[in-house]
Amino acid sequence: MGIDPHLVGIVDDDSSVRIAIGSLLRSLGYGTVLFASAEEFLAAETEALDCLLCDINMPGMTGWELVAWMKDRGRVLPTIMITAFDEGGANGTAISGIRVFKKPFAADQMAEAIRLAIAKRD
Repeated sequence: MGIDPHLVGIVDDDSSVRIAIGSLLRSLGYGTVLFASAEEFLAAETEALDCLLCDINMPGMTGWELVAWMKDRGRVLPTIMITAFDEGGANGTAISGIRVFKKPFAADQMAEAIRLAIAKRD
């Protein structure tokens, strides 16, 4: 597989999950930037990101709060949410136009969701 110029931000407070997802996405050819919290994401230079993969339930600002913060400021970034909890349905369900996956998720389903999210941005 060739190098994909697309860059995915991963926000998850669980370092093992963050690192595992980063490894998965890099194996699929994506560039990744890892963040331990929504606050760390907001403090970083993130304009180059093509997609955001974000945990919902984190200490401090939640994933939904991060999405609302960005929306309030006109920042549009295709986002996929992940959660260890039941957030309203089966894996891949869309809530408010955002795909939500329950951990653990199938790598091929996540890969397809990221591909579609980036395609919408392009």
